[in-house]
Amino acid sequence: MFGKRNPADTLDGVTVGFDASRRPVRLAVRGSHALIIGLTGSGKGSAIASIIAALCRCREPWELNFIDLKRGTEAAFYEGLITRKAYTLQDAAELVDSLLSMVNQRADDLHGQTRNLVPSAEYPQQVLVIDEAAELASGIDKKTRETSQHLLQSLDELLRIGRSWGFSCIAATQDPRVEAFKLRPRFPQRLCLRVNDEDEGRMCLGKHAVEMGARPWLLPSNLPGSCWAASTEGGLPQRFRFRFYTDDEIRGFQHAPR
Repeated sequence: MFGKRNPADTLDGVTVGFDASRRPVRLAVRGSHALIIGLTGSGKGSAIASIIAALCRCREPWELNFIDLKRGTEAAFYEGLITRKAYTLQDAAELVDSLLSMVNQRADDLHGQTRNLVPSAEYPQQVLVIDEAAELASGIDKKTRETSQHLLQSLDELLRIGRSWGFSCIAATQDPRVEAFKLRPRFPQRLCLRVNDEDEGRMCLGKHAVEMGARPWLLPSNLPGSCWAASTEGGLPQRFRFRFYTDDEIRGFQHAPR
């Protein structure tokens, strides 16, 4: 239902696609964060589905947390997998606070024992998916603006310290500008679907990836899911296409047996 298991797929690197040379495009879940950027209709839903499908092929323990401020439109299809969810701004703030408390507790529990937690039954990897991340800053009055500010501050701390303690975030947004999502620099792995122009491509992938040949603004509009993958920490960009999963396939996603 969600692809043949590859023994090489672990939380240190899951296969989300293959480039034109059939080389696997791998995403590090443990110890990193990933940002998906693309225009409406470019395939962000396919990107999220492909990543979660890849997680389902991993035997290591992990839990899925989902923030979807579009009233759960995307997240609803994954509810069989989700441990914690938030469909309102207030619920999102509470979810992030709970994950931050969990990470801080792990750091206290394992102080002096490790600098990089290995997921276990006691400490499963916590994966947070955020659909339309720019909406986290969508407060419209004093109360919701305060909630939004608190949420973003907590998420910033969680992104900063969580990598070592079994927390990772996969966020999706339409707008590559840092003004739209100020936490963009916290995401070293970038998955850039179709964008408007070269400037947006550079914002998303970075100068190095564009100089090495990445051209996300030229991706065809009739092939949603087409993507350039790159890391702000170096390496060569890869062009590939995310697989499309039907709604029924997504509802059938299950954790791999351990």
